[in-house]
Amino acid sequence: MKISRFIQLVPSLVEGDAISDYARLVRKICAGRFREAIILAARRTGRPGLHEYPISDLGAPGPESLVLYHHSTGDETAETFLSLRGCLRAVYYHNITPPDLLLEAPDMAARSHRGLLQLDRLTADVGAWLAASEFSAEDLRCRGARQVQVVPYGISQDRARLLAAAAVRRGSAVPQNILFVGRIVPHKAVDDVVRVFALVQQATGSKCRLTIVGGAGEASNYSARVQAYAKSVAGDCVDFLGLQTGQHLADAFARAGVYLSMSRHEGFGLPLCEAMFAGVPVVAADHGAVREIVGDGGLVISDADLAVVAEATQAMIFDPVLRGKILEAQQLRQTMFTEEALAARLHAALDSIVAGA
Repeated sequence: MKISRFIQLVPSLVEGDAISDYARLVRKICAGRFREAIILAARRTGRPGLHEYPISDLGAPGPESLVLYHHSTGDETAETFLSLRGCLRAVYYHNITPPDLLLEAPDMAARSHRGLLQLDRLTADVGAWLAASEFSAEDLRCRGARQVQVVPYGISQDRARLLAAAAVRRGSAVPQNILFVGRIVPHKAVDDVVRVFALVQQATGSKCRLTIVGGAGEASNYSARVQAYAKSVAGDCVDFLGLQTGQHLADAFARAGVYLSMSRHEGFGLPLCEAMFAGVPVVAADHGAVREIVGDGGLVISDADLAVVAEATQAMIFDPVLRGKILEAQQLRQTMFTEEALAARLHAALDSIVAGA
């Protein structure tokens, strides 16, 4: 039977959330391919978009339906998906943060633990898998997943235009401003971002600033600790802007001279791509999929010594030759993560899934 319905299941749709944004971009790309392309979410914040409905509207999808479930943590949505029969099923795996990296956020750790248990059941029950990175795909293969295709995230055309405009506004200037974008949660190691920034300040005596864009979510205690630590070592030179989206996020990239990530686990790392599209050189710790995504579009540091990361960050700001080489490499690398590149990979993956049904 011809597949005419494309249903994505997500635990939540949240403004500014990478998985939510990705599901919406996938729906946009697939809208012309299927008679119906919708997103069903267990929870939603903010105003729902077109073609977005509560998961209670799922009903019993028939053989004309392809249901794609996005798995990134433990959630009842996985149980709903596992119960489906009579339709074509596939899972997009965004990766799951190891619980031992979330000890300061017990609720998050518990959900990650549940998500890993559900992942084992999913790999045993579902044949068709998509993964955000080769790093995530290898995780699936080790768990016995049979058909895994890597379909990395993409930057939407609208977002790409905003980020390109940010690069134009910055021009040839090199702001002495270090930027991090992401949730203030333990595995993102935002406290290490602050430590590296403090080392850069000490070494250069410059008027560098650090901007942190992202909310705390369920890790409020960790966030409070990071903010107190930043105050103690850097005074008023660290700005916590909270969650920013759209033009406000692009403005943060426009003011940045270097993007710094110390994250200890990344299944993909969307802000790394956003930095490349905004012409902001990247310095990042080598964990998870980071090297796979950044490639030669930044400096990916394997050394755990924060002083080494600080030296790389300084060089990215003050060494024009190095900076120029990185920016040139970013221009080439960002073509891998455009909306058009995602569309080509996604359609090829869906063709394979449907053909194998």
